[in-house]
Order: sequence, then C-alpha cells, then structure tokens
Amino acid sequence: MTTSKRRIIGYIAACLASAVLGSGLTAGTLMLVYGTSLPNGNGASGLSATPAPTQPVQDVITKIEPATNAVVPIAAKLMPSIVGIMVSDGTTGPFATSDEGSGVVVWADGYILTNNHVISAVFDTNGTYITGATIDVYLNGKTDPYPATVVGRDDRTDLALLKIDATGLTPAEFGNSDNLVVGELAVAVGNPGGLQFMDSVTSGIISGLNREIVFEDGTSMKLIQTDAAVNPGNSGGALVNGAGQVIGINSSGLNKTTYEGVNFAIPSNLAMSIATDLKEHTYVTGRPWLGITVLSDAQFTIARADKNWPDGIYVYSVMTDGPSFTAGLSKDDIITTMDGKAVKSQVDLKDELALLKPGDTIVLKVYRTSTGVYHDITVTLQEKKN
Repeated sequence: MTTSKRRIIGYIAACLASAVLGSGLTAGTLMLVYGTSLPNGNGASGLSATPAPTQPVQDVITKIEPATNAVVPIAAKLMPSIVGIMVSDGTTGPFATSDEGSGVVVWADGYILTNNHVISAVFDTNGTYITGATIDVYLNGKTDPYPATVVGRDDRTDLALLKIDATGLTPAEFGNSDNLVVGELAVAVGNPGGLQFMDSVTSGIISGLNREIVFEDGTSMKLIQTDAAVNPGNSGGALVNGAGQVIGINSSGLNKTTYEGVNFAIPSNLAMSIATDLKEHTYVTGRPWLGITVLSDAQFTIARADKNWPDGIYVYSVMTDGPSFTAGLSKDDIITTMDGKAVKSQVDLKDELALLKPGDTIVLKVYRTSTGVYHDITVTLQEKKN
C-alpha cells in the first residue's frame, strides 16, 4: 500500500504543546491525591510525606471522571458518520497503486466527502478514470463495502465527493469554522493507518487558525492547525469541536514529518461549499482557467541554470481543449507578465488569476524558448470544469 501525500513548502508557525491529564490535574497533583512520597537512598522519604486525602479515592475519581470522558459523547455522535475508504488502480504486481483513508457522510442518500489525494490512485496523469480501478466505502459497523463513484473532485482544495448506492445514512453535523477559537477542544475521528484501525479517536486543541500553506504547484490554502494526532489514513476524516460538530476535514497529506503535533484540516465552511458545488455541478464553479500545466518554481530554476531565460512561469503543457491553446500559447513558452504585471512565481500567477473570472480577457507576454522571441498573446479565460 502506498499513501499519496502533498508536501508542504513554506513556513509553518510553531504550535504550543501541552500535556494535561483528565480535568487539568498535573502528574504532581495526582501524587498528592494518592499520598505518594519518594524514598531516598537510606530508605527514608526524600520528600515530606503527604497525608492521604480526607475523602475516599473513589470520590476523587468520580469528580475527575466527567472531564476525562468529555470526548466520549463526541466520539459516539460522530462514529456513524465516519467511513473507511479503500482505493485500488485495478492492477497487480510491484507497480500496483492502492490507498486507504477516511470519509465523512455529508448527505443521507449516500454522499461521502473525503480528500482528493485519497482517491487519486484511480486517475491517470491526464485525470482520466483508470479502467478497472475501484473505490470501496466501508460504513461504520459494516463489513461489506459499497462501491463508490466519483461525483467530482477539486485538486486545489484537496477535496472529493463520492456517491454510494445507499440511503438512510447518518450525516455529520457541520459547524461554523469561522467561529473557532485558539485553544478550544479538537477531536479527530478517522482511520489512522487505514481500515485496520478504523474508528480511531484522538484529541487535542485548536492550535492556530488561518495558517496559509503554499504547495509545490503554487496553490495555497488557509487551514486549521491542531495538535490532535492526524496520520496517514486519517485523511478525509473529521476534525470535531466540543459540540460534536465537524469543523474541519483532516488531511495527513498536509503534515510535515519533521514537526511533532502540527497537523492541519480544511475548514468546514470551505469544505461544505466545495461539496455543494461538486454535488450540483460536479466541479467548483466560478474559477478562471488558462488550460496549462507549468513547472514548479524549483524545477524551472534547474531548467534555466545554463540558459539566458527571463524570470517567469515555464509552460510544461497546453491542453488542446483550453483557451491558451486557442490563443496560441505553446509548450516551453515562459510567461513573464500578465496584463503588464510581472509573474515570477506560481504564487504570482495564482494571485493574478484569483482576481479574475471566466470570460475575462488577459494579455500574456511570453518568451518563446524555441526562437528567443517575445510574443503578446491574448487569452479569454474559461471556467474550469474539472
């Protein structure tokens, strides 16, 4: 089994880490409750003896029990809405690709929200569904899987909507991620490591909000940061608040392995907006599309090392059904400006496109590497539909 991941680049702010037992009693406090003392080398107490509590130990345990079990009702509420997902590209042998992850029931008639990277193994590099590939969904408490189809997916937000032939499911209750406060309870529910550990629960706090993470392809998102453990297999599962409401979709693909306790989730408000668009249109509406793929900034730096090329965005491919192809943009062109504004990185290109809408016309100045000549190319943006 291989688990696909998206590698974070850019700066991640350090998060606070805290270890708290039950109701907030520290380990030292528990020593006092149980009247513990530590012996010295002579057999005598190295600390002054602490008298036993005046009330029975059972009474003390009863008092801390509600706080210790605060996550229990949250987990019980969410379990029926969390599913396991198993994906295979339909091939066998050493190059076969499979993946396992989690999902959240969003509508009772069989709609499941998960991460796009969880199901990416069923698509080839052109985004075409691979013949023979399978996606199986395991409902809570069920041993037989349901075959799933892909309603729509969105690489930019790493979300995908699946559909199974089932009714009467228990949809999760979604909360308002805009109301989150740093320090409040956060519970992750999903399948770390895959179906073997299905229905696992971890807890922590909301460590940070609006953390902007920039990826290799130049896209970025503002995410929820939590110290609740999120591991491969948790991808697509739920991050939940103290009321048992989903306030984020976890993504192990957003973890950076050199950090401990720094995990990320896609805010619920964004997730539900994307899910609704995918359900109604199979794609996210209103996004302008150039119809090209480009080299990452790091790859372009390597490619131009011994060449006298200008700063810009290197066009790796031009899709024949896209607006750039019609306008005359070519593979290996370097986009240097958009409407007169310099674009020196993929983030620059993304930021400029974010200000536009389908139907807008832009002028790209490109350097044609095959001839060493600059060209002005006018492109009318289309709506991205997949």
